[in-house]
Amino acid sequence: ATTRLESMLAGSSVAESTYTCLYAHDCVLKDMADYFATTQSDTSLPKKCTLAAQRAVYASALLLVKLSDSVRTVVQHADIYEEEDFTVNAYGFSFLPEINEDGLHSAVESAIESFSCGEKWNKPDTEDAEVITLILGFQRDMFDA
Repeated sequence: ATTRLESMLAGSSVAESTYTCLYAHDCVLKDMADYFATTQSDTSLPKKCTLAAQRAVYASALLLVKLSDSVRTVVQHADIYEEEDFTVNAYGFSFLPEINEDGLHSAVESAIESFSCGEKWNKPDTEDAEVITLILGFQRDMFDA
């Protein structure tokens, strides 16, 4: 998701950057949100690892969409773009208006919390969990800025 954000910040349209990430499409994000709302927590470590990874993908894709919308809105309102430098046309994408900032923060915190549950992860998984937590934290902080 971060490479798609970088592409959008470099001036590509949201259709060519943000929405080339299939997880960023509204229907996929809605399905993922519904899945998490109905999923029961399983106590087995493999299931917890899988759910943590799924929550991270959801949170990162959701942050990508909301960051793209925020950046696009700022650039558009400031009128600081030229057509060849930054494309503000959304090409019909809606940026998932059903999810507000509280819902976004809840999803991100849930994803970060799922990696810091105190479980005994093996070493590669622990390192991956730390990296994912840092990336989600960076995306969240960038959105909040």
